[in-house]
Order: sequence, then structure tokens, then C-alpha cells
Amino acid sequence: MFKSPLMAAALAAAAIGTAPAAHATIIDFDNFTGSYSTGAYEEDGYRLSVAICSNICFKAVDAANSIDADGTSVVRSGGATSISVERSDGAAFRFGSMDFGKTLVDTTPPYTHSSTYEFTFSLTDGTQQKEYFTFLHNGSSPIATHTASFASLADKDITKFTFRNQSSAGQFDNIVLNDVAAVPEPATWAMMIGGFGMVGGALRRRRPNRAFA
Repeated sequence: MFKSPLMAAALAAAAIGTAPAAHATIIDFDNFTGSYSTGAYEEDGYRLSVAICSNICFKAVDAANSIDADGTSVVRSGGATSISVERSDGAAFRFGSMDFGKTLVDTTPPYTHSSTYEFTFSLTDGTQQKEYFTFLHNGSSPIATHTASFASLADKDITKFTFRNQSSAGQFDNIVLNDVAAVPEPATWAMMIGGFGMVGGALRRRRPNRAFA
């Protein structure tokens, strides 16, 4: 038994520290070159597969037409291309965000057309959730970046998602995917509960007795 509440508190803090933290992965395509129409692309434990493709599905974009701030390669999808994203080991994950942009810099006005991406998320409970992201092409140079994120998915675990451009081709880059929040092991929970319990017990024993007149 701990004689000091500080020792018990240290035990509880150590138990909290042993719980693994969630980790974010950013698929940035910086090492991708060339193009292809079939197969799968893998990066940092995630796999991107072509579900539907009418022409070139993945293609590295040159720096002059890239939405990547560093000027490194990004990937674009041709019209009607459907691409799926999942963990290579099949584990669940959470969607964070994803950058989009038009394919090339517009040279003549008006810049009034838009792009809409359809997302289909497969959740771990067996259901699916659809989301849509639309952005306007504003004719800027360099090409503007538009970031898609969905508040409704913030606490949902998914096994896979697919996305496709409902209109023309467009760029995508910097797919942010989060690990499912780690749950402490039973031994860690026991250490935490025991540590906090000993803190409370030690504080009660140290409470001075009050004398009443």
C-alpha cells in the first residue's frame, strides 16, 4: 500500500501514459510518378484501388499545375473514376480531411463551373453513409486548394470509403486518415482505478479531525 498520495498519483499518471495515442496518417503522393489505369497504389499502410475507370485513373500532376504547396506530385482522377481507400491490414480508421482542386489553371473567363465529389463511407456497423463536397473553380493561379471534411464522421469508425468526381476530372491530395482511438488494456484500467482510489483513501486519512465545542 502506498504511504503517500503523491506516489499513488504517480501510479495513476503512469497508467494514463501507457495508453496508446491515436495516430494520423497523411497520404501525400509525393513519391508517386507517371500514371496507370489499373491496380492499387499503397502508401503508409493504406491502399487506393480503382473501382471504376474510363481512362487514366491516377496521374502525377506537374508542379506548375499542382495544388501541393511544395510543388511535389499530386494525383488526379479522370471523369467517372471511382477510387476506394482502405487500410492494407483491413483495420478500421477514421476520415479526417482531403484536398481537392481543378485539373489545370483556367486561362479564359468566366470561371463559373464547379466540381462535386461523391463519397461513400462503409462503417464498421455494416451501414453506409454518403457525403458530397462541391467547390467552385475560381480561375486562380496557382490553383486554389479546397479541403473536404465532414463533421458527421468525426466519431465514426470506417473500414473503407470510395470517392468519385461527378463531373470533370480533378486533383486530389493530402488524404488525412486517423487511427481509431485506442482503448486502454484491462491491466491499464486496473492500474488507473487503483491509483486514483489510493489517492482518495490517502487524502481521507490525512484530513484533520475537527473539535466541536
